[in-house]
Amino acid sequence: MKLLKRTIALLLSVLMLVSFAACKEDEDTHSQSNPTSTTTKEAGILKLPFSRGDGMNPFKAKSLLNRGLMPLVYSGLYRIDKSYNAIPDLASSAEFVGDTAIIKLNTSKTFTNGAHITADDVVYSYEQATGSPYYGSSLASISSISAADPTTVVVTTNFANKYILSSLTFPIVAIGSSKKDSAVGVGKYTYADTTSGGLLSRNESYSDSAYNMDSIQLVNITDESTLMFSLVLGNFNALESDMSSGKTQRINASSVQTDLNNMIFLGINPSGALASPELRRCVSAVISRSDLLSTGLEGYGTEATLPFNPAWYGAEGVKKNELEEKTSQNKLKSNLSGYNIVILTNSSNGFKVKLAETLKSQLEAVGISVTLSSVAYGTYKEAIAGGYYDIYIGEMKLTNDMNIAKLLSGDLLNTYAEMMAGNLSVQKFVDKFNEEIPFIPVCFRNGVLAYSRSIETDVSSLPGNVYGNVTDWFI
Repeated sequence: MKLLKRTIALLLSVLMLVSFAACKEDEDTHSQSNPTSTTTKEAGILKLPFSRGDGMNPFKAKSLLNRGLMPLVYSGLYRIDKSYNAIPDLASSAEFVGDTAIIKLNTSKTFTNGAHITADDVVYSYEQATGSPYYGSSLASISSISAADPTTVVVTTNFANKYILSSLTFPIVAIGSSKKDSAVGVGKYTYADTTSGGLLSRNESYSDSAYNMDSIQLVNITDESTLMFSLVLGNFNALESDMSSGKTQRINASSVQTDLNNMIFLGINPSGALASPELRRCVSAVISRSDLLSTGLEGYGTEATLPFNPAWYGAEGVKKNELEEKTSQNKLKSNLSGYNIVILTNSSNGFKVKLAETLKSQLEAVGISVTLSSVAYGTYKEAIAGGYYDIYIGEMKLTNDMNIAKLLSGDLLNTYAEMMAGNLSVQKFVDKFNEEIPFIPVCFRNGVLAYSRSIETDVSSLPGNVYGNVTDWFI
């Protein structure tokens, strides 16, 4: 019995020593991993989707995946902030003379091949951009770009335009370098092909600012039908959608809306029941833009009463005086008695159909008879051309300088040109616009950037640059 007690006591002593040692080891381990330690956490691997088959030539790529990557690899003369202010990038200064902007190049910038950027490179890039599916429409305000000398370019606009610098964001590439899949440019990152897709590496010659992400892995996507599922699975960390299909997809991830600069408006038949500007102003006063946005576009956008993006710095403080709602309702009811208002929309876009249905309900609530004509896109365009509508649901992507000239005519177009030249305030133009109100702004439609919750920093995008602050991201 005594021998048994001694054996048990010995075993307990050994166990206590082992437990103490284990506790001591845990304390030491805990101390080493304490957040107050000076050890810096290493960033994880950021992965973005792209299409290898679409290539990384900014003027030839057609996929939304690759277009979103272009601002990371290529730079323009200017870039824009959230308010569409132009910030010099490859340009150093600008001088306005009549309908021209004389741009001096930043001579400290070089292409990734080491060559200095010249005016001839800018002219070549402009010619490539005008023929590209993505950048071509963004240059509607420009009639030509020419080289004055090796470091100076002259931008000639369709009319004097103090806002034109915001539209000089198209990629600048080395003359003759635009090939099928790539071009020689300069940007925050350089691109290289890899066996698994591609790799973006920090371009140290572009900026000496610190990046949280010195490299970004590009994951080759061959089936775009499962993109959102692939994001949720963690195959990559972020995904853009411009919502152009007119339908949403449930997003099981974090997300932010992206500014597309796409204006949704009510086009008015100038020879129809709403030919009177006063009645058009009444329609503008009685519609609920918040309901049209929340129901029609499921909240993806920003309400607008002005014909310009609400984020645009040029319209800051500008007001549009709406008529009193109840008075407008009575005026519409009495003046449109016996009329049947036809609302025309594109049946292939779910957003536009829902928006038209909501608009129909709003006008009917005022006591107006309304018919909804929801037709295929080809028929929709023909109906607009033929004037077979009173109101049509329209969408227009504005240029960065807010060019709406295509929607204006006569004296109003002349007034707009005076505003763009800086001879007239934006408020004065808006007052004149409200007198004639040739179309009724509703909202500006947004896209969405979904991203994995493993990204620990704030995620934000810029107009035309969906991965706007990607260098700050941390995983």
